[in-house]
Amino acid sequence: MLCIHTSINYHIVKVLLNAGKNVDQVDEYALIEESVQSTSGEEPVEQRVLPSNEPIMDAVACWNGSTRRFVLRKKGSVSDENMRRKKSSRRTVKLKKSLSSNPAPPLPEINVSSVSPKHSVTPSQ
Repeated sequence: MLCIHTSINYHIVKVLLNAGKNVDQVDEYALIEESVQSTSGEEPVEQRVLPSNEPIMDAVACWNGSTRRFVLRKKGSVSDENMRRKKSSRRTVKLKKSLSSNPAPPLPEINVSSVSPKHSVTPSQ
């Protein structure tokens, strides 16, 4: 049996009440579970929007000693797509810097017209 007092929705209502916000707007908020690397501190590695009917302890039970946190956000304030773009752009910049400091050797040019017919490859039947 699911107890309403342990659901994500219940905890969102509690946070809104403690912050002096209108609890009638509970559907405008989402609880985000963030996984963070203990070495980097604040930068979230992975995010998951928790369903409002999920028991909060089910989410906590999956942590298995990893460093995670809950963050309450207003829906639409920061979309998942924007978060992904930010992360991928940071990775792209790092990759570009890495490639510019260690450029790959140029590939040799091959002139296809200079290959003689005796060296051509035909599919076996």
